[in-house]
Amino acid sequence: MKLPLAATLAITTALLALGRGPAHAVNNILQPEGVTSNIGTLESNPLENLINQSGLSQSYTSRETPWSEVGNITSNFNPGGGERSLTTWASSSSEDMGIITFDLGSNFLIGGLALWNTEIGAALREFELFVDDDNDFENGATSLGTFNTVRNSTVENADPSISRAMTFPFEEIETRYVHLNVISNFGGNRLILNEIAFQQVPFEFGHLPGVIFAVSLGGIYYFRNKKMIKK
Repeated sequence: MKLPLAATLAITTALLALGRGPAHAVNNILQPEGVTSNIGTLESNPLENLINQSGLSQSYTSRETPWSEVGNITSNFNPGGGERSLTTWASSSSEDMGIITFDLGSNFLIGGLALWNTEIGAALREFELFVDDDNDFENGATSLGTFNTVRNSTVENADPSISRAMTFPFEEIETRYVHLNVISNFGGNRLILNEIAFQQVPFEFGHLPGVIFAVSLGGIYYFRNKKMIKK
């Protein structure tokens, strides 16, 4: 069977399109699959609370809910105690600095972080983000920059138990592991955070997965070579 060059190029284009995703693809909220830290954790407020949506007023679907919706999701934290105060992550007393590592489960192209802070002094104030090809911060990582927060991003809302997500954009990068280096809080003797999520960016040609690119080149070689043999 002879395939003209135009047909070969059409097949290649279709294969390349597989790596780009649908034309209408949008940025989505990405939920980490795992989290670890060298900061001690209060037993009643486990580290998993940072990523399990327990402290959010409404849930989202990872990799499906548009990133544009992140500002409509509030967190609920009761600084006076009670059930809602147990939906946060809280470090052990006198432990307010260190590394928190998020495992995205596999490589994703990401372009931002969403953070639901708290209103009290233990809220996160300044941090630096790093990306890494493993979950070991000590063997080297790439910095995405240093960022500053506010205690409560809902300035017009007088209720300190409700806050909206603060978003921190950074240069798009493909990674699996993200390290958050805590630099300071607002003066408390521990660190308390509601939730963390990331902005998933659709893959474009420049980030085409290598396997699809290889298949595409293989398709060109196969069909062109077959055509030359039959001549």
